[in-house]
Amino acid sequence: MVVDFLARVKHGRLLINVPQAKLDVNILDVVACVTSTKQIVALGQTEDEVRRESPERWGRDQDRIEFRSAFDVHDFGLELAVSVLSYYANKARARIRPGLLVRAIGRIVDRFNYDLQLPGYEGLPVKTRVKFVRLLRTFPCVHRFTINGKLVIGK
Repeated sequence: MVVDFLARVKHGRLLINVPQAKLDVNILDVVACVTSTKQIVALGQTEDEVRRESPERWGRDQDRIEFRSAFDVHDFGLELAVSVLSYYANKARARIRPGLLVRAIGRIVDRFNYDLQLPGYEGLPVKTRVKFVRLLRTFPCVHRFTINGKLVIGK
């Protein structure tokens, strides 16, 4: 099966649509992560929302949690961006092929066409873009990956 994974960053929001998985995401481009390890605590939530929804964790780790944009090209967190996109790609795979055995078979037969719209991407340093594309190659079932309409992985 060919799976279309469309991700767009627009006005400080991350929009992801994977029709085959019935996955439609519209969240703030905010990642709460542990400062030292970059372990993700929450996606698309403000400090107030994290504090309200996870009071125990907030009480324990509030001094170690930072809130960052993953897709702001002026302070591009490429590892965070890859982690966020990978999380939603794996979530889509799990929806399309529930169950571990079926998901393993899906790795063989499913191919994802990733399309990322990231304003300002072309202005990033070449080294940053090369590293970003290298990390994107680790995504599940990559058939093709385009960024702003330009093919970066695949044929």
